[in-house]
Amino acid sequence: QTLDDPDGMRNLERYVALTVVNQKWMEHLANMDYLREGINLRGYGQQDPLVVYNKEAFQMFEEMQHSIQDGIARYMFHAQLVQEQPQPRRTPRIIGDDLDSEAAPVGAAVTKKPGRNEPCWCGSGKKYKHCHYGK
Repeated sequence: QTLDDPDGMRNLERYVALTVVNQKWMEHLANMDYLREGINLRGYGQQDPLVVYNKEAFQMFEEMQHSIQDGIARYMFHAQLVQEQPQPRRTPRIIGDDLDSEAAPVGAAVTKKPGRNEPCWCGSGKKYKHCHYGK
């Protein structure tokens, strides 16, 4: 993808916007919790806690909005789209070049012994350990 590709840019903008908004929103929620914990102390200073809370919460929300805009702009100016390199084609191998000496001979049946707790091969419905395991 290049910078000329509108879909690539839109996807990049969407990703950056969602990432920044998510990060800043989580920070804002944590800051609101801190504000809620300490707002009652303002009553000792002869200030109405509800009025102070509303004022400071609104100020924090505006700061969050500005930091979101700043964060998106900052990321977009520093972002770089990397074009994916095509995978090199693998050269076909000739069958039989690297035969293992341990391979089973052609035509030999390869059978796997059933596990103890698997159903028995005879079809009785019993576990192998209760049917043909000891025989």
